[in-house]
Amino acid sequence: MLPLSFVSRISSLQGTSLLGQMGLLCLVAALVVHFAVDAAAAPALTLGRLALARASPAAASASAIVMSAFSCQVNVPPLYRELRVRTPARMRSVAARAVGICLLCYLLVGLAGAADFPRHTQGNIMRHYCLADPAASAHGARPPRVMVPAFAAIMVTVLVAYPISVFPTRLALDSLCFGRMGERHRTARHVGLTLA
Repeated sequence: MLPLSFVSRISSLQGTSLLGQMGLLCLVAALVVHFAVDAAAAPALTLGRLALARASPAAASASAIVMSAFSCQVNVPPLYRELRVRTPARMRSVAARAVGICLLCYLLVGLAGAADFPRHTQGNIMRHYCLADPAASAHGARPPRVMVPAFAAIMVTVLVAYPISVFPTRLALDSLCFGRMGERHRTARHVGLTLA
């Protein structure tokens, strides 16, 4: 991902961002399909045991995860600067669509995971799925073999997300450390901060 981390415009990452989004959608679809097959085969073990809300210390600590799930604000200034039509209304529209898509994906993954594994949901939903035997199920059913491609898709998503994280980090460090330099040594700073 290092070559992609060197881009100077965030819009240059739109292709890899789309690839990452497709990977995420593949994972969401796989989890929903896996749940649907398990729920059809063993409804008493899935939907029958589902509790949508439980008061516990773990539920309170989950609020930090929920808040960080929507922490894309570091990319807002560069995105706004690169919009063709720069208006607050246009930025609100872009942000609303992005957060809406994220919310829908998170809800589908959360509900499918909680309903598929209601009594023993782990922090990382992917730990419930066995790659050594993709046909194995916690409920004795034979779910579709959708999890192997889903693992590959989420791996691609994580990989292509790295340059998107590098961009605002480099921008913030450049502004913080070299803000008074203006355009002097811009290329050297860009390369050095990216490598750092």
